[in-house]
Amino acid sequence: MRPFIHTLILFFSLTIPLMLYANDSEELQDEGHVEYLKYDKNKKRKELPSRVFIECHYTEKHLRFVLPTFIKNIHVSIGDEEAPVWQTWVTDVTPECDIPKLIGEYEITCRTDGNQIFKGKLYFY
Repeated sequence: MRPFIHTLILFFSLTIPLMLYANDSEELQDEGHVEYLKYDKNKKRKELPSRVFIECHYTEKHLRFVLPTFIKNIHVSIGDEEAPVWQTWVTDVTPECDIPKLIGEYEITCRTDGNQIFKGKLYFY
């Protein structure tokens, strides 16, 4: 009887930490990520990096932007410029939106009301 009890204790002591570890990884997926979208000048000569950027907080279902004060609205496009996967408009009053579930790496392009273009990469797992 004693070896059986020791075997049960050993079994539970090894499986409970593994079950707790599996639950922790599920919670980390909902935390979200941050991407800084940089100003795209499309020039071939080298220049100093721009101090203006758009901060993009994202999860697999939601985008939220921190816009500079001079930007009132942006046109958001996820995917290739010729065949975007998803597009919407975001304003400084409501700088967030819901997105469809995506998996993989996507380019995000934001065009401001002043026709400035900001680009970055979003990684969905």
